[in-house]
Amino acid sequence: WLWTGWTSGSGAMVMIAVVTSLAMRLPNPRMVAIDFIYGTLA
Repeated sequence: WLWTGWTSGSGAMVMIAVVTSLAMRLPNPRMVAIDFIYGTLA
């Protein structure tokens, strides 16, 4: 995102880090990741 000039790139990286750290503690982190992607795109 640095080379594209996307100003919200750092915020997106923080959100990904938070969701990843929370999802890895669950029994099925893959399903959480898929749901997060669907929610982001919807």
